Amino acid sequence: MGDRTIINYNLVAQSSKNINKSANELRTTSGVNGDLPNLITQIINEGKNHDDCLSSFEGELDQVVSDVDNSIIKMEELSAFCMVAFNAFLDAEANIKDGIATITINGTDFPNVKIESSGMKEYVNSMLDSDDLAGSTNPNTLSGPLTEEEWQRYELIFTKAMNEATSKKEKAAIAAIFMTSVYPHMPYDWGGGHYPGDLTGEDSINKELGETYNGLHCNFQEDHRLRTFDCSGFTSWVLKEAGFSKNTWSYVDSGNVYANNVDLIVSNSNHDSIQQFGENYNPDNCSIGDIAYMHNEEQVGDFNDDHIGVVVAKEGDIITVAHISGGSAPHDLQAESAGMGYTKINTKTGEVLDDSTTSKEDRIGKVYFTHTASME
Repeated sequence: MGDRTIINYNLVAQSSKNINKSANELRTTSGVNGDLPNLITQIINEGKNHDDCLSSFEGELDQVVSDVDNSIIKMEELSAFCMVAFNAFLDAEANIKDGIATITINGTDFPNVKIESSGMKEYVNSMLDSDDLAGSTNPNTLSGPLTEEEWQRYELIFTKAMNEATSKKEKAAIAAIFMTSVYPHMPYDWGGGHYPGDLTGEDSINKELGETYNGLHCNFQEDHRLRTFDCSGFTSWVLKEAGFSKNTWSYVDSGNVYANNVDLIVSNSNHDSIQQFGENYNPDNCSIGDIAYMHNEEQVGDFNDDHIGVVVAKEGDIITVAHISGGSAPHDLQAESAGMGYTKINTKTGEVLDDSTTSKEDRIGKVYFTHTASME
């Protein structure tokens, strides 16, 4: 390990993702589950049409398939080992004293290692992968609470990444990406996350947010300690973690939860910065950490509902919004797949270009979010 170990989390995590992605691509195009066996059979059959010239190679060609499969397995093992090392470094930093830690990898201790980490902000941003966004769907939500060890690891990643951010808006984007991509995905629950007790605890990440379950009915008037978010609860949590004032993200007045929370967040935004998507939209006046929203006072787009999210990426006229949605029936029992996701939008047309949620096919080519605004 040497005298000083410099850990670039971005490189370790991204290497694991890239290796695993390559293994998946190989598995779908080669090996026993892909096209390679069919291609080999085709080659052999063609050889038999030419005086049986390839029949003697049939066994060797079958071995090619086996070798490819073994290579895929080795790649997947290497990807897993990268994450074992990644988690070992995180554990070490959680217990670091005076810059010194003991790193344990697969049962082997490396004592007295000086740790200098870098790339946490880049690591979290790397979770917003354009290849993952295209065609992906939300992972299954948790069915039980996080262990203490798991929660501490997520807390450490989140704290380190937020500490490397340079502005409130950057913190908002990192918090949104973290909750959408890194932290275990949670189901949508209308009315979730509106009570300040859910947002103002001592812990940056409430451990109970890791305790999720399917089919959670809207019951916010009965229980103010829900363990997940709806869209405005998610946005409030992000703004609170980014350091915006309570007046910006709070919903509560005299102990009562407002029903129209999207409009309340918008009313706390910088009204001079509010823009509607279309030909006159100026992308220079939008940045990561801004909010995107739609509301049903007047139907502007193709969807008649209240919704809100956080802008986490911008490239020219294209923005990506992190949000949590519940599908087509937010007031009913939620589908298992409803939850966090990303939506990519052309701000000049308002059309959805890509979407990572299970409602993907219902949204692409339509106007979903309609406006953006900056927070005060």
